[in-house]
Order: sequence, then structure tokens, then C-alpha cells
Amino acid sequence: MELRTHNIARQTLGSACFFLIGPAIIAQSSCDELYIERIAYSPFDTTVIEVLVTNGSTEIFSYPSFVLLDTQGDTLAKEDVAFFGIGMGQQAHYPVIVPGATLPTMPFDGTLLLFGLFGDTLHCDFALTEISLCPPEDCQEAMIYLVNTGPLVAFDVYWWVNDVVSGSQVANGSFPMDDVMHTHFDTLCLPPGKYQLEVSPFSPIDESYVLGITNDYAFSIGTNVSQQQYSTPLDLAFNWYQACIDISQSIPVHLPRDIQITLQGGAIQLLAPDQQPLGEVSLLSPDGRLLVARDTGSSMLSVSVEGLAAGVLLARVMDRQGRSFVQRIFIP
Repeated sequence: MELRTHNIARQTLGSACFFLIGPAIIAQSSCDELYIERIAYSPFDTTVIEVLVTNGSTEIFSYPSFVLLDTQGDTLAKEDVAFFGIGMGQQAHYPVIVPGATLPTMPFDGTLLLFGLFGDTLHCDFALTEISLCPPEDCQEAMIYLVNTGPLVAFDVYWWVNDVVSGSQVANGSFPMDDVMHTHFDTLCLPPGKYQLEVSPFSPIDESYVLGITNDYAFSIGTNVSQQQYSTPLDLAFNWYQACIDISQSIPVHLPRDIQITLQGGAIQLLAPDQQPLGEVSLLSPDGRLLVARDTGSSMLSVSVEGLAAGVLLARVMDRQGRSFVQRIFIP
């Protein structure tokens, strides 16, 4: 099955590859429930590839590390072990691009290997088709966040993003800060480029506020003024998918399934505009814990949020064709 940006690739066993690998091989049926949700360049680090994986089984893939190979079997990126295991739910991994490796600029076929036990065991072999490490040519969703680390105060903060090359403003919005939540979010969509994020320079914005931007707050804080050692969050310069800035705009666009997800009257409402069955619907906490699971043949579903903690959750939908859709939902 194909893996495209934001889409799902199921694990497939490649026996030919087994003869090329030295470590012991353990073929596990649990690999069939291991899904690669995303594989792409890191938005802020040109030396890293992000792999987002969901484990739907109870199997613990101990001391895991991913290795990405190209069509010829050459290693493109390799991960150092950073987890005790891959448990149920989602987990982000960050293989480092091998020095001297030439990554294809166009969609390509490849193989993703999952090793365990510090590389001694080959757990799974994923056959990938037409991987695009760059986001769609139009734009990729980003999340801006503002964290108040001091006394909570209610006021509005206005933000805007300028394209550094053209000098033009490409997006703007606001944070309705309050005296309840420390962290507030807003979203925008950006093509690869060089940008500057700025906020309205008035009190009480001071050293107790941290301004940042990320592609996935649940798994990465991205970059922020604290990391860049700015004294106050008045501006934040950042490169967005720098590895893709100069790549030809002829890259095909592979959009995920379109699902409308809203919060209304104490329930999350999901609607498939194409009138096709939603399929498997899951709500996950930011650390990947499965909170709610539903399976429906309807194009509409209402999920109560009663009893769920306030904050950002992930709503994930996967239909019968293996297409997936993920969106963040803020529970007040």
C-alpha cells in the first residue's frame, strides 16, 4: 500500500531484504498493526527525517530504531535508540540523514526497517511507494503557540508572519489569552520558505512569555524564542522545510482525506463531506494514550468529551481504504 505524506502505509514483509540483513529476524504478526502515519523532512532541522508511527497492538517493540533505505537499498537515514519501546498509541521518531546521502527530490520508492534491541533484531519491513519527504506544494499546516510562564492575565495578543524574502505578510491572527490556561494556540498554512513570526509589542508581553511554532505540538515543540535565546517573544525567525525550498514546484500534491471535525455542545462532531463511512475514529492524548475508540459505517459521528481533561487532543480517522486524517482538538 502506498505511503504518502499524511497517509497510511501498512507493514509488509519483504523476504528478499531478510537475506541482506545481518541481525536476527523476528517476523511478528503485530507488525500488521503498526502504521506509519507520516514520514517527512523535519520542518526545522535539515539533517533529520520525522517518522510518526501508531501501534495498534499490545506488542512492545523494545529499544526501537528506524532505518530508511532507497530503491537500491542504500541507507538514507538511521535512528539512534531513544525509547524503551513502541507501546500502544502514537510515537514520533527522528532518524538522522546519513552524511553524504543524496535524498531524492521527487517522490520515490523505498523501504523503512524497524529494528529492535539496539539493532540486534529486525522487527518489521515496510515497503513504501512514492514517498514525498516534502510537504504539498501549496502549504503545510503549522501551529503557533504562546506560553505564559508567569501570572495568568487575560488579554488579546495579535500575531503576524512575514515572508523574509518578499517582505510581504502571509498570515495573521490573535491569541485570546486568559487567566485559566498557560498555553494558547493558533494555526496557519505555510509553503516551504524563510519567515519571521512577530507579536504585538505591548504589556504584559515580557520575559515570562514563550512564543513558538511547530508542525505537531503533540510530539515536538518545534522552535521558539526560548530555544533561540531571545529576551522577549517579539519576533521569531525560522526556516520552514528548508530542505524543500528550492525543490521544483512540480512535486505532485497528495492531500489527505477531508474530514470536518468540530467541537459543539460538549461533543466532538465528525463529518465526511464525501458521504463515505468514517471508519475507525480515535481520540488520543498528546502523549499518545488512546482515550476513545469508535468504529462506524456512517459518514457522521458524535463523540462526547465528558470526563476528558481540558487541553489539546488528537482526533484520528482511518477509513476502510487505509486513508487517514488527523486533527488537533482543543477541549476547554
